Amino acid sequence: MKKLIIVLVCLGMTIVLLYAGVAGSKHDFNRPNTGRVCIFCHAPHNANPNQLFYYLWNRVYVPTITALYDGTYTDPMTSASWVTYACLSCHDGTQTAADMGTLYSYGPKTVGLNVLDPPDITSGTNDSLTSSHPVDMDVAPNILPSTDFTAPSTWPANNLPLFDLSNQQTGADSVVTCATCHDPHNQNVFTPAYKFLRADTTNSTICTTCHIK
Repeated sequence: MKKLIIVLVCLGMTIVLLYAGVAGSKHDFNRPNTGRVCIFCHAPHNANPNQLFYYLWNRVYVPTITALYDGTYTDPMTSASWVTYACLSCHDGTQTAADMGTLYSYGPKTVGLNVLDPPDITSGTNDSLTSSHPVDMDVAPNILPSTDFTAPSTWPANNLPLFDLSNQQTGADSVVTCATCHDPHNQNVFTPAYKFLRADTTNSTICTTCHIK
């Protein structure tokens, strides 16, 4: 019983911290109000059952991805990850501010007056990520040349998590995703704040954590 209470308390504290990080940020689609912030992305019940989504995803739109990158990078995943699909369900260039209120459950919702159209991170209109930093790339041991990269095993300790896509969770981590560099729940930690970065851009810290330059 005590263990259950501790787990519930920790879960509650985590939810409070995540709410605090999103409230008032560009991922708060309810601003300038302070009502239901989480519901625009997550549903506590009856979430989207599409196998491309996890984390009780509450978005309806499923993006179409034609290419992750140009194939010259080491060991790309053969298909996009659930993390990438979650990000692109808002950021593929087809979604507007009004679309943020179209939910799988508990909707539709009216978005706040200050909500802008989500930035498009694809290459124009072809839903390609070939002009972006590689994502869904396996960096398991001995894949990346040590002359160009620091050891991937050190990246999570520097706040750049890797993901175990076979289990849809962090754990036996070896895959770089959008969420390796971006934390969707925390906007104001590192500069520039609006990019939801997990590390600072000063002296290219977020780059040199992984890349030897």
